[in-house]
Amino acid sequence: MRVPPKLLITALLCAALAAAVSYDWTDAMTPAPASLAKKAAGPAAMAPDVELSLLDGGTLRLHDLKGRRVMLNFWATWCLPCRKEFPALLQQVAESGGKTVLVAVSVDQSAEDIRRFLDPLRAKFGKLFEGHEVYIARDADKKISGDTFQTYQYPETILIGPDMRMRGKIAGAYVPPAPEGGKQASE
Repeated sequence: MRVPPKLLITALLCAALAAAVSYDWTDAMTPAPASLAKKAAGPAAMAPDVELSLLDGGTLRLHDLKGRRVMLNFWATWCLPCRKEFPALLQQVAESGGKTVLVAVSVDQSAEDIRRFLDPLRAKFGKLFEGHEVYIARDADKKISGDTFQTYQYPETILIGPDMRMRGKIAGAYVPPAPEGGKQASE
């Protein structure tokens, strides 16, 4: 039986993200992206301590999340793979039992576009948004996504361990496989 390449790639991405979220990153030895490991000593580069502008006001320093696993996701509302991936990322955070935080950094120009996209997700995953498990930030000028993290395609997720070391990078969307004989859960 020949497996369609698109299905194989989707299955591999699903497995990679599921393994990354459930894995204890404190012992991980996966190197950080080479482009970010300029001055790193040891197996993984320290994540830059950037200050993010949150969508609903205020700021978040990335290193304030020390002690928790962080999925730093760069995305946009106009990016179809990003839109499909977002509910799956929220589900992963919900299933982590408070061990994983999603920091979703949108490169959209319009805050209203972001809010409009998030409204139905807030209805379904409200507790995540109300607690300290999901942070929505804006980077319209792409200084953090492009200049600091060298991300130019979306979506892209950087996995950061509790020690603030970057453990891996997922380029492209994570979309869980469709249930047998059915459509994607997010469709």
